[in-house]
Amino acid sequence: MSNELIFIVSALIDILFVFFVARRGADWLFGSIIVNLILIGIFGAKLVAFFGIITNVGNVFYACVFLATYFLLEKHGRRMGIMTVWLGLSFSVFFIVLSQLAAESTGLSQSKEVNDAITTLFTFAPRVVLASVIAYVFAQLINIKIYEWIKIRTKERFLWIRAGSATVISQLVDSLLFFTIVFFDLPGPLLIQTILVGWFVKTLVVSTGIPFLYLDAYLERRKL
Repeated sequence: MSNELIFIVSALIDILFVFFVARRGADWLFGSIIVNLILIGIFGAKLVAFFGIITNVGNVFYACVFLATYFLLEKHGRRMGIMTVWLGLSFSVFFIVLSQLAAESTGLSQSKEVNDAITTLFTFAPRVVLASVIAYVFAQLINIKIYEWIKIRTKERFLWIRAGSATVISQLVDSLLFFTIVFFDLPGPLLIQTILVGWFVKTLVVSTGIPFLYLDAYLERRKL
């Protein structure tokens, strides 16, 4: 299966998953955010080529964190949106502490291949998780601020404008912080490409999910 097809399938599965859990309440949405943040912590350092350009595997997961946040803001209000910031921070710290302790434990020779793979993966994971936490907190706070500001100014109309505007700005902030911290040792042109492609991919994935915000609002009105 090509990287391009994997990207499309992964994005569709994650978007549909977020939509599915949004129909079931705030707790489910928080759960989807936690799962996607953990996936970022595990796979965020993996660089891949999509359509001949370089990016990382975690972009889909990160975009769906923000999509889930929009569902929370629409269905449960700003307070729930702000909770995603501190929830994400808390669980990311929890993940990194326990994963490092598990990785440091001495494995038996019978599981040598697994031991070596875990050591390799989680030696890099702290930088990925640290980068994702820093980028997430700043980008998410900006994201919610812009989203709510536009929502108030437009009297809760034009959902696509507030979601689209918040996404473009917040994902630029996130990409600049995350990729600079994780891939600071890349050559300059490649780092810039990774930042710009990551920004574009995350914006594209969130934009693809915006129609599901409309669908959810329609189903809510019809009490379905």
